[in-house]
Amino acid sequence: LSPCHIIMHGYGPIMSAGSLIFQAGDKRLLSPNATMMLHYADGIIENMRDQSRESEIQEHRRVDRCLMEIYSSRIKQAGKAISKIALGKEIKNTLYMTAVEAIKKGLADGIILNP
Repeated sequence: LSPCHIIMHGYGPIMSAGSLIFQAGDKRLLSPNATMMLHYADGIIENMRDQSRESEIQEHRRVDRCLMEIYSSRIKQAGKAISKIALGKEIKNTLYMTAVEAIKKGLADGIILNP
């Protein structure tokens, strides 16, 4: 929501919540050796009481829907097409992408050539 044009630079690993924060930039640039990783919300729910476990599961589902909305919206803004279902299948088991792959997918805009 900033009135300023925001350019995000990603160096090295842009993973988990970092990949989400990276999407906030107006222009998203990655170094040639960057790796982006997307996955669904994680958490340990094995030892929770039944009510707490159900609440945690519902929260994970809510967060997953938010993530999918943000990622798919940014992909669409980049002029790429992918359904939320197809993207969800790709990140189900964790999706790792090189900088070039992230650009092709629409989750980054370019390569940083001279930092």
